[in-house]
Amino acid sequence: MSETKSAAGAQKRSLDNIVILMEAPPEVMAGIVEQCKWHQFGENDVVVESNDPSTDVYFVVCGRLRAMDFINEKEVALAEIGPGESFGELSAI
Repeated sequence: MSETKSAAGAQKRSLDNIVILMEAPPEVMAGIVEQCKWHQFGENDVVVESNDPSTDVYFVVCGRLRAMDFINEKEVALAEIGPGESFGELSAI
């Protein structure tokens, strides 16, 4: 995983627009926000390697990222993930 930069500054730290959390009660949301580790990644930074044993869930607050993998030795885009979306939920189970 690449080094992360401080997320302090322009972007408000809020999960209000994360789709899978929109129906969570306020007390549940407060607990989730308290457990979050906030990161800001730059262009072309690697968030998670394909063989990373992570059990983390990632919430995209702003910006976009692309899920990539290698198929037949070619780099292939699997998905585009943007604000309000998340990934890693299955590995957290």
